[in-house]
Amino acid sequence: FGILLLDLDADMVKLQTTFDSLVGGHCKAFKLVVFTTGDLPATTTPRDTVHFVKVTAANYVERINQSVKQSSADWLVLAEAGDQFTASGLLRASLELQGAEGVRAVSMDEIQRQENGSLSHVFRPGVNLDLLQTMPSLMARHWLIQRDVLTAVGGFSTEYASALEFDLVLRLIEDGGLGGLAHLAEPLLICNAPSTEENPHERQTLTR
Repeated sequence: FGILLLDLDADMVKLQTTFDSLVGGHCKAFKLVVFTTGDLPATTTPRDTVHFVKVTAANYVERINQSVKQSSADWLVLAEAGDQFTASGLLRASLELQGAEGVRAVSMDEIQRQENGSLSHVFRPGVNLDLLQTMPSLMARHWLIQRDVLTAVGGFSTEYASALEFDLVLRLIEDGGLGGLAHLAEPLLICNAPSTEENPHERQTLTR
């Protein structure tokens, strides 16, 4: 697995939270690329288990796409600093995806942290186009994407930086229909609940 971790607030405490969850997990078959606006804590290369990439708010999507092209991972997932990987999520995904023919992308369940600190389980249904289009904040987050599939559709779009995964999943459907899109009933992440505010980029990519 290649984990593309956004650290646009340069928050080392949040980064450490994500690191700790990965260290404490049952799956060690991952490489982590941290896209940070802060000072680089170390000089690293894409071959390292943890690689730091300096970015700005204006160029981070391009830098993500560059890293995707350089990656040797089979599967990629986009996350944010502060997200915590569950102990068994990546392991379960690795077991299910070994030898899975024709799977292009997989959504998993997650545990969301509410503003008051409480946790709620989000059990997603199978791939549902109507639900994806009407509730992208529920259906379009934290997909595991096959790296070759991501590069074939041109990576993430710089036009919709606030809806990167929603735009990508829509393009995957445009490119190959719903075939190869799957759901795995296992929580992958503990993360902040999505914002309920209007997201112009979601509306724009849906209109597109």
